[in-house]
Amino acid sequence: MVVWLSKPLGVWHTYRDRGELDPSLTEWEIAMVQQKWLDWYRADWDYGQTTVAFFCAGIGVATVMYMTVVLRDRFRQRALASENEAILGEDYRRAPSVLDRLTAACRYASSRQFRVERLGWYSPPLSAVLAVAGMTIFVLGLILAVRPYYWQNHMMGHSTPIATRSGWIAMGIMPFMIAFATKINFVAMIAGTSHERLQVFHRWSALLMYIAALVHTLPFVYTDVRDGVWKERYNTKLYYWSGFLALAPQTYLVLLSWGPCRNRYYEIFKKMHFLAAAVFMIALFIHTDWILTSWDYFWGTAAAWGLARLLQTLRTLYHSRGLGLSATLETLPDGFLRVRIHKLPPKFNITPGQHVFVRFLGAGLHAFTSHPFTVARPVGGEEGDGERAADIVLRVRGGTTRALAKRAEGKVGVRMKVMMDGPYGGVPVALRTYDRVLLLAGGSGATFTLPILMDLAERMKRGKTRCRRVDFVLAVQHEDSYAWMEDQLATARALAPPGTLNMALHITQQSVEKLLPAQLEHVPTECDSQEKHASPASSADALILCARPDLPHIIRDAARSTRGTLAVAACGPNAFLLEARNAVADCELTIMDGFGQCREIFLQTENFW
Repeated sequence: MVVWLSKPLGVWHTYRDRGELDPSLTEWEIAMVQQKWLDWYRADWDYGQTTVAFFCAGIGVATVMYMTVVLRDRFRQRALASENEAILGEDYRRAPSVLDRLTAACRYASSRQFRVERLGWYSPPLSAVLAVAGMTIFVLGLILAVRPYYWQNHMMGHSTPIATRSGWIAMGIMPFMIAFATKINFVAMIAGTSHERLQVFHRWSALLMYIAALVHTLPFVYTDVRDGVWKERYNTKLYYWSGFLALAPQTYLVLLSWGPCRNRYYEIFKKMHFLAAAVFMIALFIHTDWILTSWDYFWGTAAAWGLARLLQTLRTLYHSRGLGLSATLETLPDGFLRVRIHKLPPKFNITPGQHVFVRFLGAGLHAFTSHPFTVARPVGGEEGDGERAADIVLRVRGGTTRALAKRAEGKVGVRMKVMMDGPYGGVPVALRTYDRVLLLAGGSGATFTLPILMDLAERMKRGKTRCRRVDFVLAVQHEDSYAWMEDQLATARALAPPGTLNMALHITQQSVEKLLPAQLEHVPTECDSQEKHASPASSADALILCARPDLPHIIRDAARSTRGTLAVAACGPNAFLLEARNAVADCELTIMDGFGQCREIFLQTENFW
């Protein structure tokens, strides 16, 4: 008969009474088994709680840094609202202060990125790399720091010290590993970031938990094989077979969550990921079998995941009016699709740059998954019935977008139902409080920068912004690639005061001869050279260039010529963001040295949805 649990669920904690020790143990051995960091009966306190404290401390540091940014941003917003010239006027001409330099140092770490070109691998920002390195050093140090790793006398305990401690370290990691993965993310809320930026910590904490699980498992196998009792214990002991039952899906989760397999087969990966995670959690729950405070970590994990999932489900049902919102699907030039979601609920408020998760109920099997898309344009009162709507523009690639493209092919205004969850992300500071804003977009990354451009243009018209200049740089493959946004660009040009808005359009795979006659009027003579790059023009009209944008030159030129503060917002492919990130990081070093007119540079980058 298979015994799944040795105690009922109502028993949450095991006893801590070690009972009588074996009389064959020496005084030295007795002292060792009762010593802090080696005592089996307090290992959950020594290692599990220490791991929890480490992660809480890291989140606390991130929260303090975020609150500093928030307070500084709100101070500037209040100064802008009160038109305090002492703050917003000539004061910006002074050299960077100590706080400016410290801010630049932190933003250098959050901007700097690395690439292994041969492998096509892009690192997270340097700040995330340092945080992951700190996690790794802590976990490995806590596992390996205390000796001995094995008992000299098997009567001192069946669980070796290194196996005991690594098991509790793995349990301590578990609630945070799950918390990092949720969309409604409580860690992200208090640390001032978005859920997708915590995915790197989800993956690395999962890997560290897996390493700790292996270190927990292998000593048991080694000692039992050595003593000739491995087969007997595997067949008769609950902790043995349940441990391997948990380790199998954990191995699958870790190995297939990295690299090309996840990216290439994402639709299948996502479904199997949830299934394997469920098997893993059930098996691990059985394996821990109420030992000491082990189940407390499950209650914490269940609270973090369950509450986030419940709130996400309720919000999705509310925003989607239960059965789904009506949407219209239409094709756009150069492989783009536009989805207009009609009749948004009154309390659905979205700020420029935020994204939503959309589930297309008319997309066949793809209706079982949701995908993130940036809201390119909120629409209000333009549909005749006064209902609010939102436009989502997406490029056709594969999976869901390909299925949508096939359904819309050759048709006009295909209707379907969608479920919508969000909004998420966005810009954490008010860009209107910066003296200059530089918007950089690669391809469909314009869905992130366009709403920001429109918001700034409207505020500049009303005089509700500190910003005196906005540069909009767009890189597309063909002239048809930006046809869907021409109306918005024209509107932004009409709203912005003369001389405040500068646009540069870079067509990367297009010859001059194929440009429209109206566009040729704005093409400079250097457009004939595919290697010539230029900065945004000083005129209010758009400058069209047949070359890739030289992002480092554009960003450094903006930093050198800005007196005061500069904000950079970028969205595009990985290589596009790499150039933008590292150029901003170089400019942060200049501020740290105390040189230049620019006192502060803020960078916001978004994933290429």
